Amino acid sequence: MSIRICLIFILSLLSSCIYSQITHPDAGMISSQFSPSPISNAMGSIGTSSPINDAFGFYYNPARLGYSSKESNFSFQLSPKKLAWPSPVNGPDVTFESRAFNAGWNFDKLIKGFPFRVGLGYMKSRFDYGESFGNDEDYCNSYSLGIGFDYYVSVNFGITYKKATEKFRGLGGKTYKASLGAADYGLLLVAPIWKLSGLPQGIEYSKGLYLSPKLNLSLGYARRNQGGEFYFINPAQSDPIARTDNLGYTLSAGIEMDISSGNTLSLLTMDWSTEIEDLLVYYEIYQDYDYKLKYKGMLKDINIWKNLICGELNKKIIRHRGLKLEIGEMLQFYSGSVAGDSYYSDFESKGVGFRTKGLLKLLKLCDSRTIDFIADHFDLQYVSSRFLIFSDYNGKEIESLQFSISGIEKLF
Repeated sequence: MSIRICLIFILSLLSSCIYSQITHPDAGMISSQFSPSPISNAMGSIGTSSPINDAFGFYYNPARLGYSSKESNFSFQLSPKKLAWPSPVNGPDVTFESRAFNAGWNFDKLIKGFPFRVGLGYMKSRFDYGESFGNDEDYCNSYSLGIGFDYYVSVNFGITYKKATEKFRGLGGKTYKASLGAADYGLLLVAPIWKLSGLPQGIEYSKGLYLSPKLNLSLGYARRNQGGEFYFINPAQSDPIARTDNLGYTLSAGIEMDISSGNTLSLLTMDWSTEIEDLLVYYEIYQDYDYKLKYKGMLKDINIWKNLICGELNKKIIRHRGLKLEIGEMLQFYSGSVAGDSYYSDFESKGVGFRTKGLLKLLKLCDSRTIDFIADHFDLQYVSSRFLIFSDYNGKEIESLQFSISGIEKLF
């Protein structure tokens, strides 16, 4: 395999596609830093247990579509500009871009006592190597389905099918192409701890208006990249995709305030996530120094108590941690970290965001039917995140705009 192709493989690792092309099992771990969502990136690449409405969310756990459909009917997210990527051969025009679309429906808002939801997701990610590699590219299309229902807790399941393709131009101008399919599947449980506790659900500060605390616990599991191997020319030289197990929890706390009848504003919310990632590809080495790549079983190297609860690390897992603070459904602040002995260096991340939802809710006090309709159904969000890691990737910024529509069921 030529040096040129190997360089393409290295770049492919950093695309958000599918934790794709790897020539060493550990390499798939590095690719987890470069996920498509600025929200997730700002929070240390978490996403398995996150309940946050993020159109890219099903990339991390397809079950998130089942939960987001509880409130959101449509979400569309894209990067307003391509992310310029550093190239190992100093190519100035290597770029990455991604966009996602979600659609969901909550039947409970139409049929009381039928707390069932369904969500659909589509995402396309593209890595353009530019003229430095003869306009080579890899891209991935993902299609996802999530379902959910409520019975004391919110129970959500999901599955995603991915089709990844890489093309490059070889000697004599011949184009080589490799494609593969893979699947993700996941589970997400969200428990309304405060609601189930039996404690007072609110404090009346004015006649008919309340301050209400919120506390939820989310548990998530996702198996990513359940699939086979890929090759360009010789099947005997095929490589596996980086299948992973991902397990985590998120604590979501906040306080809501009734600012008028039927108009509630979240004054402050906080999401704290811890997730563990286990790469399931490994080498089996024989006495004659030959080796064979194999896959491990479910949660093979994860000790839930030591790794997830106590935060202990070992050479076989990666730990992701993330924090989100949101003030008045307008200002957002993110931070995160990734740690694991298999990294060249641990790294941190941060981000900021702004959304219009809180401002629109305050404008509802003006008693305008037009503003009321916009505030009840629309939201626009901007997020910018930065990687604070090693080498040339330090300080790289990725941005997104997300437009959401909710409450459509109320119009029927």
